[in-house]
Amino acid sequence: MRRRLSVALRAATLVHLLVLLVATALVVFAGDLYWPVAILMLLPLPALAVPAALLVPVLALVRLWRWVMAEAIALAVTAIFLLGANVAVPDPGPPTFRILAWNVHFGDAGVDAFARELRAVAPDVALFEATNHDAHNALLAAFPGFHVERLASYSIASRFPITDRGVPWELATRSGPPYARFTVDTPSGPVKIFAVHPVSQRGAFYQTFRHGGLRRAFKVAHDLFADDYDRRRNELSSLAREAAAAGPRVLVAGDFNVVYDYIGGGYGVVGDLEREAIRLLASRQGIVLDPVYTGRAMGALLDLIRKKVFRSDETVLFWHTGGAPALFAYAKDLILH
Repeated sequence: MRRRLSVALRAATLVHLLVLLVATALVVFAGDLYWPVAILMLLPLPALAVPAALLVPVLALVRLWRWVMAEAIALAVTAIFLLGANVAVPDPGPPTFRILAWNVHFGDAGVDAFARELRAVAPDVALFEATNHDAHNALLAAFPGFHVERLASYSIASRFPITDRGVPWELATRSGPPYARFTVDTPSGPVKIFAVHPVSQRGAFYQTFRHGGLRRAFKVAHDLFADDYDRRRNELSSLAREAAAAGPRVLVAGDFNVVYDYIGGGYGVVGDLEREAIRLLASRQGIVLDPVYTGRAMGALLDLIRKKVFRSDETVLFWHTGGAPALFAYAKDLILH
């Protein structure tokens, strides 16, 4: 009986070892070049290691130590090359620090709300754009031991000493200068930080509409936004020149725009926007998008390009975050249209 059990265990372990090694070799050396391997990569690969949970204790119980060692080696190879495991090692590089940039819109949320959020994030350096007295006081309340300064419409709280600061007053508007520069003396050396808040005519347009009506707002819209475009180009050109001349330790932090026009039917609801983007990139570039995230984002980008939101000489970066396996879950929504 014991002999039969030993033979059966050896056979089962040998089969499991072969499955692990063959699967690992296919993924490492073939990858998704061949469709059967691509399908294999979409399966729950950690399940291949499950038999070891049964085999190893029984092998140890009957004292087949060499087979236990073989299983351990095969699992280690599989974990590294098939499942992407890695071993953390101490980073010998320079120390890092955390920075928070926040457009606080002139302190609308109140001192307590800002201070609470700042303590939760716990940055080493906090930058406020469109600051005011209340927002600045929130920095003082949240970080009593930090170096806290205010410069025009910008505030900074830094764990490290602030050795230099300045703004381009020649580019300032009624809203203040478009950016501020601070130099902080970090453990890895001085770092120049640019807090950015370019001018926008959205507020002026809104106020014109509110007090002068729709007709008046459209009457001045061309002048407002034409001037805004030229002014913003000058501001960003100045920022780019200063940042390029500031040396290798430079951080640029500030506003970005979020477009809410492409929510569609809601989360996970596939529409024509997503279908077109998925088919276009798959047929033209061989790039697979998913129908929930990247498909919608690419559809929005294509629509913005058609609307000439970007100039022909601009460089646009699209960040593909993966998610291709979701195509199988939405196959009917994609194929039936």
